[in-house]
Amino acid sequence: MSRRDDPPAAAPEPQVITNAGVDEGVRPELLQPEKRQHLADRSRQEASEAVGTKRDRETHAPRTQD
Repeated sequence: MSRRDDPPAAAPEPQVITNAGVDEGVRPELLQPEKRQHLADRSRQEASEAVGTKRDRETHAPRTQD
């Protein structure tokens, strides 16, 4: 009897991905709760840093005369 003849095993619960993130194209709802929280915190931090970076660029932009 080959493996193909065996019925597929039923998955008792949805698969939880432990070491991946949105960067790998994984939907947040498939991540473990603590990974979701880390991702949310990281997203807020990156957004805050992006605003700060934009502000820095605008502050240090060379002035032009009209």
